[in-house]
Amino acid sequence: MLKNVRTVLIVLLILSAVAATGYFFAKKKSEPVYLSKIDRVMFERKNKTPGFIMQLPDKEDISKHSQQEEKEEPVKETHPQAIEANELLDKIPLVAKLPKNSVQEPLEHINADRNLIEEKDGFYLPKIGKNGEKAWIEYGKTEEVQPNFYKVSVIINGLGLDSTVTTAAVESLPANVSLSFSPYAIDLDKQIKTARSMGHETYVDLLLSSKDFLKSDTGPLAMSITAGFEENLRRMKKSLNINAPVGGLVFQRGIVDFDNPQRTKELFKEIGNMGLLAVDATGENYLEKIDSTGLPRKKAEIVIDSYFEREEIDKRLAAAEELAQKNGSVLVVVNPKPVALHAVNDWIASFSPQISDYKELKNTVIEKPLALVPVSNVVVEE
Repeated sequence: MLKNVRTVLIVLLILSAVAATGYFFAKKKSEPVYLSKIDRVMFERKNKTPGFIMQLPDKEDISKHSQQEEKEEPVKETHPQAIEANELLDKIPLVAKLPKNSVQEPLEHINADRNLIEEKDGFYLPKIGKNGEKAWIEYGKTEEVQPNFYKVSVIINGLGLDSTVTTAAVESLPANVSLSFSPYAIDLDKQIKTARSMGHETYVDLLLSSKDFLKSDTGPLAMSITAGFEENLRRMKKSLNINAPVGGLVFQRGIVDFDNPQRTKELFKEIGNMGLLAVDATGENYLEKIDSTGLPRKKAEIVIDSYFEREEIDKRLAAAEELAQKNGSVLVVVNPKPVALHAVNDWIASFSPQISDYKELKNTVIEKPLALVPVSNVVVEE
Protein backbone atom coordinates (compact mmCIF):
# COMPACT_ATOMS: atom_id res chain seq x y z
CA MET A 1 0.00 0.00 0.00
CA LEU A 2 2.72 2.47 1.06
CA LYS A 3 4.74 1.54 -1.97
CA ASN A 4 1.82 2.42 -4.31
CA VAL A 5 1.42 5.89 -2.70
CA ARG A 6 5.09 6.68 -3.24
CA THR A 7 4.86 5.64 -6.84
CA VAL A 8 1.88 7.97 -7.40
CA LEU A 9 3.72 10.95 -5.81
CA ILE A 10 6.76 10.41 -7.97
CA VAL A 11 4.63 10.29 -11.09
CA LEU A 12 2.84 13.56 -10.07
CA LEU A 13 6.14 15.35 -9.47
CA ILE A 14 7.44 14.28 -12.87
CA LEU A 15 4.27 15.47 -14.58
CA SER A 16 4.44 18.86 -12.77
CA ALA A 17 8.04 19.37 -13.84
CA VAL A 18 7.21 18.55 -17.45
CA ALA A 19 4.24 20.96 -17.39
CA ALA A 20 6.33 23.84 -15.90
CA THR A 21 9.07 23.34 -18.45
CA GLY A 22 6.62 23.44 -21.27
CA TYR A 23 4.98 26.65 -19.95
CA PHE A 24 8.36 28.42 -19.65
CA PHE A 25 9.40 27.60 -23.20
CA ALA A 26 6.01 28.55 -24.50
CA LYS A 27 6.22 32.03 -22.83
CA LYS A 28 9.75 32.68 -24.10
CA LYS A 29 8.62 31.81 -27.59
CA SER A 30 5.77 34.34 -27.41
CA GLU A 31 8.07 37.27 -26.28
CA PRO A 32 9.36 39.66 -28.98
CA VAL A 33 13.01 39.95 -29.84
CA TYR A 34 14.34 42.89 -27.79
CA LEU A 35 16.55 45.41 -29.58
CA SER A 36 17.85 46.84 -26.31
CA LYS A 37 17.51 46.60 -22.57
CA ILE A 38 15.24 49.63 -22.68
CA ASP A 39 12.80 47.74 -24.91
CA ARG A 40 12.74 44.81 -22.52
CA VAL A 41 12.13 47.08 -19.51
CA MET A 42 9.28 48.77 -21.35
CA PHE A 43 7.78 45.37 -22.27
CA GLU A 44 8.00 44.11 -18.72
CA ARG A 45 6.44 47.38 -17.43
CA LYS A 46 3.66 46.94 -20.01
CA ASN A 47 4.78 50.15 -21.80
CA LYS A 48 4.18 52.35 -18.76
CA THR A 49 6.21 55.60 -18.69
CA PRO A 50 9.36 54.99 -16.64
CA GLY A 51 10.41 57.32 -13.83
CA PHE A 52 13.60 58.14 -15.77
CA ILE A 53 15.55 56.87 -18.76
CA MET A 54 19.31 56.78 -18.96
CA GLN A 55 20.69 56.53 -22.48
CA LEU A 56 24.06 54.82 -22.46
CA PRO A 57 26.28 55.50 -25.47
CA ASP A 58 27.75 52.69 -27.50
CA LYS A 59 31.42 51.89 -27.21
CA GLU A 60 32.14 53.50 -30.61
CA ASP A 61 30.43 56.76 -29.55
CA ILE A 62 32.43 56.87 -26.30
CA SER A 63 35.67 56.50 -28.21
CA LYS A 64 34.80 59.27 -30.71
CA HIS A 65 33.66 61.61 -27.93
CA SER A 66 36.89 61.19 -25.93
CA GLN A 67 39.00 61.91 -29.04
CA GLN A 68 36.97 65.07 -29.75
CA GLU A 69 37.50 66.33 -26.18
CA GLU A 70 41.25 65.97 -26.58
CA LYS A 71 41.24 68.12 -29.75
CA GLU A 72 38.76 70.83 -28.69
CA GLU A 73 39.10 73.21 -25.72
CA PRO A 74 36.14 73.39 -23.38
CA VAL A 75 33.77 76.27 -24.16
CA LYS A 76 33.02 78.53 -21.19
CA GLU A 77 29.38 79.29 -20.87
CA THR A 78 28.57 82.99 -20.32
CA HIS A 79 25.31 83.79 -18.66
CA PRO A 80 23.19 86.39 -20.54
CA GLN A 81 22.72 88.38 -17.32
CA ALA A 82 26.49 88.57 -16.86
CA ILE A 83 26.85 89.99 -20.40
CA GLU A 84 24.18 92.62 -19.72
CA ALA A 85 25.86 93.61 -16.45
CA ASN A 86 29.24 94.05 -18.17
CA GLU A 87 27.69 96.18 -20.91
CA LEU A 88 25.99 98.32 -18.27
CA LEU A 89 29.25 98.82 -16.37
CA ASP A 90 30.96 99.88 -19.60
CA LYS A 91 28.37 102.65 -20.00
CA ILE A 92 28.78 104.05 -16.48
CA PRO A 93 31.06 107.15 -16.64
CA LEU A 94 33.32 106.31 -13.70
CA VAL A 95 36.08 108.84 -13.04
CA ALA A 96 38.51 105.91 -12.79
CA LYS A 97 38.02 105.41 -16.54
CA LEU A 98 39.45 108.86 -17.35
CA PRO A 99 42.89 108.42 -18.92
CA LYS A 100 45.82 109.98 -17.08
CA ASN A 101 47.23 113.09 -18.74
CA SER A 102 50.99 112.77 -19.09
CA VAL A 103 51.54 116.16 -20.76
CA GLN A 104 51.27 118.35 -17.67
CA GLU A 105 53.99 120.72 -16.45
CA PRO A 106 54.04 122.37 -13.02
CA LEU A 107 53.26 126.07 -12.70
CA GLU A 108 55.95 128.48 -11.59
CA HIS A 109 54.46 128.97 -8.13
CA ILE A 110 53.64 125.74 -6.32
CA ASN A 111 53.88 127.42 -2.91
CA ALA A 112 52.53 130.82 -1.93
CA ASP A 113 54.80 133.76 -2.71
CA ARG A 114 55.75 135.46 0.59
CA ASN A 115 55.59 138.80 -1.24
CA LEU A 116 51.88 138.16 -2.02
CA ILE A 117 50.63 137.08 1.39
CA GLU A 118 50.15 138.80 4.73
CA GLU A 119 48.87 138.01 8.21
CA LYS A 120 45.83 140.14 8.97
CA ASP A 121 43.02 139.78 11.50
CA GLY A 122 44.28 136.33 12.41
CA PHE A 123 44.22 135.12 8.78
CA TYR A 124 46.90 134.57 6.13
CA LEU A 125 45.48 136.50 3.19
CA PRO A 126 46.56 137.40 -0.36
CA LYS A 127 47.81 140.93 -0.94
CA ILE A 128 49.20 143.09 -3.73
CA GLY A 129 53.01 142.94 -3.81
CA LYS A 130 55.43 145.79 -3.15
CA ASN A 131 55.86 146.46 -6.84
CA GLY A 132 52.19 146.06 -7.69
CA GLU A 133 52.28 142.28 -8.34
CA LYS A 134 48.86 140.68 -8.19
CA ALA A 135 48.14 137.08 -7.29
CA TRP A 136 45.76 136.47 -10.19
CA ILE A 137 48.56 137.35 -12.63
CA GLU A 138 51.58 135.95 -10.77
CA TYR A 139 49.86 132.66 -10.02
CA GLY A 140 48.38 132.38 -13.50
CA LYS A 141 49.79 131.11 -16.77
CA THR A 142 49.70 132.91 -20.11
CA GLU A 143 48.83 130.73 -23.09
CA GLU A 144 49.59 131.82 -26.64
CA VAL A 145 46.71 131.45 -29.10
CA GLN A 146 46.90 131.56 -32.87
CA PRO A 147 45.00 134.47 -34.49
CA ASN A 148 42.52 132.17 -36.20
CA PHE A 149 41.55 130.38 -32.97
CA TYR A 150 38.99 131.25 -30.27
CA LYS A 151 39.68 131.05 -26.54
CA VAL A 152 37.85 128.51 -24.38
CA SER A 153 38.33 128.54 -20.61
CA VAL A 154 36.98 125.79 -18.34
CA ILE A 155 36.75 125.84 -14.54
CA ILE A 156 35.88 122.72 -12.55
CA ASN A 157 34.45 123.95 -9.25
CA GLY A 158 33.43 122.32 -5.96
CA LEU A 159 36.61 120.24 -5.73
CA GLY A 160 38.37 118.97 -2.62
CA LEU A 161 35.45 117.24 -0.91
CA ASP A 162 35.60 113.95 -2.83
CA SER A 163 39.19 112.73 -3.06
CA THR A 164 38.48 110.34 -5.95
CA VAL A 165 36.84 112.99 -8.11
CA THR A 166 39.45 115.61 -7.18
CA THR A 167 42.33 113.28 -8.06
CA ALA A 168 40.70 112.47 -11.40
CA ALA A 169 40.26 116.16 -12.23
CA VAL A 170 43.85 116.97 -11.27
CA GLU A 171 45.51 114.02 -13.01
CA SER A 172 43.28 113.45 -16.03
CA LEU A 173 42.06 116.82 -17.29
CA PRO A 174 44.38 118.97 -19.43
CA ALA A 175 46.61 121.38 -17.51
CA ASN A 176 44.85 124.46 -18.93
CA VAL A 177 41.63 123.45 -17.18
CA SER A 178 41.39 125.67 -14.08
CA LEU A 179 40.32 124.17 -10.75
CA SER A 180 38.31 125.79 -7.96
CA PHE A 181 38.12 124.22 -4.51
CA SER A 182 35.43 124.25 -1.85
CA PRO A 183 36.46 126.23 1.28
CA TYR A 184 35.27 123.23 3.32
CA ALA A 185 37.83 120.87 1.79
CA ILE A 186 40.24 119.13 4.16
CA ASP A 187 43.97 119.80 3.66
CA LEU A 188 43.05 122.45 1.13
CA ASP A 189 46.58 123.81 0.92
CA LYS A 190 47.99 120.38 0.01
CA GLN A 191 45.30 119.74 -2.60
CA ILE A 192 45.93 123.13 -4.24
CA LYS A 193 49.68 122.56 -4.33
CA THR A 194 49.15 119.14 -5.92
CA ALA A 195 46.90 120.68 -8.58
CA ARG A 196 49.47 123.37 -9.37
CA SER A 197 52.22 120.76 -9.64
CA MET A 198 50.11 119.28 -12.46
CA GLY A 199 49.81 122.65 -14.23
CA HIS A 200 46.33 123.82 -13.13
CA GLU A 201 45.49 127.38 -12.08
CA THR A 202 43.79 127.26 -8.68
CA TYR A 203 40.87 129.19 -7.16
CA VAL A 204 38.44 128.97 -4.24
CA ASP A 205 34.63 128.87 -4.33
CA LEU A 206 32.79 131.77 -2.72
CA LEU A 207 29.50 130.39 -1.45
CA LEU A 208 26.28 132.41 -1.40
CA SER A 209 23.19 131.76 0.69
CA SER A 210 21.18 128.83 -0.61
CA LYS A 211 18.00 129.68 -2.51
CA ASP A 212 16.35 126.63 -1.01
CA PHE A 213 17.48 127.36 2.54
CA LEU A 214 14.67 125.27 4.09
CA LYS A 215 16.13 122.10 2.53
CA SER A 216 19.82 122.88 2.15
CA ASP A 217 22.39 125.02 3.87
CA THR A 218 25.63 126.29 2.31
CA GLY A 219 27.25 126.41 5.75
CA PRO A 220 29.00 128.88 8.04
CA LEU A 221 31.39 130.16 5.34
CA ALA A 222 28.62 131.25 2.95
CA MET A 223 27.69 134.88 2.43
CA SER A 224 24.52 135.62 4.41
CA ILE A 225 21.81 138.14 3.57
CA THR A 226 20.91 138.40 7.26
CA ALA A 227 24.45 138.97 8.56
CA GLY A 228 26.18 142.34 8.37
CA PHE A 229 29.03 143.30 6.05
CA GLU A 230 31.75 142.68 8.66
CA GLU A 231 30.53 139.12 9.24
CA ASN A 232 30.41 138.35 5.54
CA LEU A 233 33.88 139.84 5.12
CA ARG A 234 35.15 137.60 7.94
CA ARG A 235 33.65 134.55 6.23
CA MET A 236 35.28 135.46 2.94
CA LYS A 237 38.66 135.94 4.62
CA LYS A 238 38.32 132.59 6.37
CA SER A 239 37.63 130.95 3.00
CA LEU A 240 40.89 132.49 1.71
CA ASN A 241 42.94 131.56 4.78
CA ILE A 242 45.03 129.06 2.83
CA ASN A 243 48.79 128.73 2.82
CA ALA A 244 48.83 128.06 -0.92
CA PRO A 245 48.62 130.06 -4.17
CA VAL A 246 45.04 131.19 -4.91
CA GLY A 247 44.28 133.43 -7.87
CA GLY A 248 40.75 134.45 -6.97
CA LEU A 249 37.19 133.55 -6.01
CA VAL A 250 34.47 131.78 -8.00
CA PHE A 251 30.99 132.95 -6.95
CA GLN A 252 28.57 130.01 -6.76
CA ARG A 253 24.80 129.97 -7.22
CA GLY A 254 22.80 131.50 -4.38
CA ILE A 255 21.05 134.60 -3.11
CA VAL A 256 22.49 138.10 -3.30
CA ASP A 257 21.18 140.83 -1.00
CA PHE A 258 19.26 142.96 -3.54
CA ASP A 259 18.19 145.39 -0.85
CA ASN A 260 21.81 146.13 0.07
CA PRO A 261 23.89 145.97 -3.14
CA GLN A 262 26.48 148.16 -1.42
CA ARG A 263 27.55 145.15 0.66
CA THR A 264 28.41 143.14 -2.43
CA LYS A 265 30.14 146.19 -3.94
CA GLU A 266 32.34 146.42 -0.83
CA LEU A 267 33.16 142.72 -1.10
CA PHE A 268 34.20 143.28 -4.72
CA LYS A 269 36.45 146.08 -3.58
CA GLU A 270 38.09 143.89 -0.92
CA ILE A 271 38.71 141.14 -3.47
CA GLY A 272 40.36 143.64 -5.83
CA ASN A 273 42.51 145.06 -3.01
CA MET A 274 43.87 141.56 -2.39
CA GLY A 275 45.04 141.28 -6.00
CA LEU A 276 42.50 138.56 -6.81
CA LEU A 277 40.06 138.04 -9.68
CA ALA A 278 36.37 137.15 -9.41
CA VAL A 279 34.39 134.72 -11.55
CA ASP A 280 30.61 134.90 -11.64
CA ALA A 281 29.38 131.28 -11.86
CA THR A 282 25.89 132.03 -10.54
CA GLY A 283 24.23 131.59 -13.93
CA GLU A 284 22.30 134.81 -13.20
CA ASN A 285 22.72 138.48 -14.16
CA TYR A 286 22.45 140.26 -10.81
CA LEU A 287 26.21 140.42 -10.04
CA GLU A 288 26.80 142.14 -13.38
CA LYS A 289 24.63 145.04 -12.27
CA ILE A 290 26.84 145.79 -9.25
CA ASP A 291 29.73 148.19 -9.81
CA SER A 292 33.13 146.52 -9.48
CA THR A 293 35.60 149.13 -10.73
CA GLY A 294 39.19 147.93 -10.34
CA LEU A 295 38.23 144.27 -10.01
CA PRO A 296 39.43 141.72 -12.61
CA ARG A 297 36.28 139.73 -13.29
CA LYS A 298 34.55 137.46 -15.78
CA LYS A 299 31.04 136.06 -16.00
CA ALA A 300 30.73 132.41 -17.00
CA GLU A 301 28.51 132.22 -20.08
CA ILE A 302 27.88 128.50 -19.58
CA VAL A 303 27.34 126.94 -16.14
CA ILE A 304 26.86 123.17 -16.01
CA ASP A 305 25.72 122.31 -12.50
CA SER A 306 22.29 120.80 -13.03
CA TYR A 307 22.57 118.96 -16.38
CA PHE A 308 23.74 115.46 -15.57
CA GLU A 309 22.65 113.58 -18.68
CA ARG A 310 25.39 113.25 -21.29
CA GLU A 311 23.15 114.45 -24.10
CA GLU A 312 22.20 117.64 -22.22
CA ILE A 313 25.82 118.35 -21.26
CA ASP A 314 26.93 117.94 -24.87
CA LYS A 315 24.27 120.46 -25.93
CA ARG A 316 25.60 122.99 -23.43
CA LEU A 317 29.15 122.47 -24.66
CA ALA A 318 28.01 122.91 -28.26
CA ALA A 319 26.43 126.23 -27.21
CA ALA A 320 29.79 127.20 -25.69
CA GLU A 321 31.47 126.63 -29.06
CA GLU A 322 29.04 128.99 -30.76
CA LEU A 323 29.60 131.68 -28.13
CA ALA A 324 33.37 131.37 -28.44
CA GLN A 325 33.24 131.87 -32.20
CA LYS A 326 30.79 134.74 -31.82
CA ASN A 327 32.53 136.65 -29.00
CA GLY A 328 36.14 135.50 -29.36
CA SER A 329 36.15 133.63 -26.05
CA VAL A 330 33.91 131.71 -23.65
CA LEU A 331 34.09 130.69 -20.01
CA VAL A 332 32.50 127.40 -18.93
CA VAL A 333 32.10 126.41 -15.26
CA VAL A 334 31.38 122.75 -14.57
CA ASN A 335 30.34 120.90 -11.43
CA PRO A 336 32.55 117.79 -11.03
CA LYS A 337 30.02 115.02 -11.65
CA PRO A 338 31.73 112.04 -13.34
CA VAL A 339 29.54 112.27 -16.46
CA ALA A 340 30.38 115.99 -16.77
CA LEU A 341 34.13 115.34 -16.42
CA HIS A 342 33.97 112.71 -19.17
CA ALA A 343 31.97 115.03 -21.42
CA VAL A 344 34.35 117.96 -20.91
CA ASN A 345 37.43 115.80 -21.43
CA ASP A 346 36.03 114.38 -24.70
CA TRP A 347 34.97 117.86 -25.84
CA ILE A 348 38.43 119.36 -25.28
CA ALA A 349 40.03 116.42 -27.08
CA SER A 350 37.93 117.30 -30.15
CA PHE A 351 39.54 120.76 -30.51
CA SER A 352 41.76 121.19 -33.56
CA PRO A 353 45.46 121.50 -32.70
CA GLN A 354 47.04 124.92 -33.17
CA ILE A 355 49.56 124.97 -36.00
CA SER A 356 52.18 127.71 -36.19
CA ASP A 357 53.90 126.55 -39.38
CA TYR A 358 52.36 128.43 -42.29
CA LYS A 359 52.89 125.71 -44.91
CA GLU A 360 51.38 123.04 -42.68
CA LEU A 361 48.54 125.36 -41.71
CA LYS A 362 47.77 126.06 -45.37
CA ASN A 363 47.23 122.36 -46.08
CA THR A 364 45.28 121.61 -42.91
CA VAL A 365 41.51 121.71 -42.52
CA ILE A 366 40.67 123.22 -39.12
CA GLU A 367 37.35 121.79 -37.98
CA LYS A 368 37.24 123.25 -34.45
CA PRO A 369 39.41 126.37 -34.11
CA LEU A 370 39.16 126.38 -30.31
CA ALA A 371 42.09 126.89 -27.94
CA LEU A 372 41.89 125.83 -24.29
CA VAL A 373 43.33 128.53 -22.00
CA PRO A 374 43.41 129.05 -18.20
CA VAL A 375 40.77 131.37 -16.76
CA SER A 376 43.28 134.21 -16.17
CA ASN A 377 43.55 134.51 -19.96
CA VAL A 378 39.91 135.54 -20.42
CA VAL A 379 39.46 137.84 -17.41
CA VAL A 380 39.06 141.57 -17.99
CA GLU A 381 40.30 144.05 -15.41
CA GLU A 382 37.79 146.88 -15.13
